[in-house]
Amino acid sequence: MNVRLCLWLRTRVSRHHDRLDVMVHEPFLPLANSFARANVVAIVQRGMIALVLHAATQIWVSTTSWNPLLRSYAPTGATFDRLPVPSSFGVNRNEAALAQVRAAVRGSDSMVVGHLGTFGTATLGLLGDALARVAVRHECAAFLLLGRGSDVARVRLEAEHPVLAGRLQASGVLDDAGISQHLQACDLMLQPYPDGASCRRTSLMAALQHGLPIVTTTGALTEPCWAERSAVALVAVGDADAFADRACALLDDADARARLGVLATAMYRDEFSADRALERLAAQHETSVA
Repeated sequence: MNVRLCLWLRTRVSRHHDRLDVMVHEPFLPLANSFARANVVAIVQRGMIALVLHAATQIWVSTTSWNPLLRSYAPTGATFDRLPVPSSFGVNRNEAALAQVRAAVRGSDSMVVGHLGTFGTATLGLLGDALARVAVRHECAAFLLLGRGSDVARVRLEAEHPVLAGRLQASGVLDDAGISQHLQACDLMLQPYPDGASCRRTSLMAALQHGLPIVTTTGALTEPCWAERSAVALVAVGDADAFADRACALLDDADARARLGVLATAMYRDEFSADRALERLAAQHETSVA
């Protein structure tokens, strides 16, 4: 709740006529059903976003799903332009390192099903249900959790879903090269999100960038581009059986996985890469100068 920063920005722009570009990645906390500390934070954050948006020269958003939420707090007639959110690391091509990761993760000839994320409670519930269903139907599948918090998540998921015991590995914290190599060791990524796949999900961007077949969810924040591009397998959030069905079908079909991987790479290149972000920033700058 850094209100002083927002006030300073508003004052600075007003006094010095500075140009202020604002990137809204997450606007504010949702209001809960009961009045609690979280609601106080949510209310204050709405005041903060209003201060910043009224000072902004240009408003960028990570997803167009924020547009309806922001209109009430922005000046009349303000426009919101989506700015691509690229993957936060590159693809690391190191065949020797990748071979070591594959040997450690696969153990045998198992198919590797991965998940990259931060393992929030809601996401972990969706993920656990999906992994358990896939584990029952694919007895040779191995499962890999990637990212900070994966060690704790592994312990919890194995306790809640005994079928995963001994088949679930966690990477723990890795550097950028390590994350890339572990992603490349995966045959399929399961990326469920409680609010649906969206353009602001950097974990999803990383999987697309690496050309991996992905099963993910549609939800309240899912933009039309995901269905239009057909670069990921989409399942309604909360439908664990359908999610597992799509995952198992892809594990059984190498050609389908390859096709999805090609489409994922193309979507990342066309929609989300750093090059696309720079092009949009440059075009906006040229327009403002003109």
